[in-house]
Amino acid sequence: MLPTLTSQQARDAIAQGESETLELKSSLQPPADLAKLITSFANAKGGTVIIGVSEPNKIIGVDAQRATEILGRASQLIRPSIALETQTLQLDDKPIVLVHVPRSNEPVSAQGAFYYRQGTGLAPLTPRLIQDRVTETRTQQEALTLLSETVAGHTKEVESFKTEFAKANSWPRKIGIAAVGAAVGAALKHAFQLWVG
Repeated sequence: MLPTLTSQQARDAIAQGESETLELKSSLQPPADLAKLITSFANAKGGTVIIGVSEPNKIIGVDAQRATEILGRASQLIRPSIALETQTLQLDDKPIVLVHVPRSNEPVSAQGAFYYRQGTGLAPLTPRLIQDRVTETRTQQEALTLLSETVAGHTKEVESFKTEFAKANSWPRKIGIAAVGAAVGAALKHAFQLWVG
């Protein structure tokens, strides 16, 4: 279980600003962006994302229920899943949401891509860092098995994306979209001609 913060500890963290283990967000991010941020912490030292705070140190608040929903969608994009802990605090009578991210014992991806926290930003996880992560607590055979399983899992995910992309870009779908566009265009032209005269 990750430690939760008291209101004063949250204020102190916010006052110190962003770091290798803290990210401040003024608003909710798209689930894919939030998933990348979460995995970058998991692939480094772990950390906390505080939503509802703009820099420097301004508490603006956030819709906590919506934040929970978006975090749920972001979590679905993370492989393997990680145990996030969320916390809602009231600071200056405004709700903020804290997302505590543990350090993972294996590389974690967001939509098939691997990131790590570098300073106050994120960067793609390099092959060397992946190797270091999987071998730090495993034998060479265990590390090789983990990497094999990860590659196989991501191959399935890539194939799934390719299938969905092919469906979305199929000729019947494109023809349907063009037909709807033509019908709407004809209707608008007709309406314009009636309006003009």
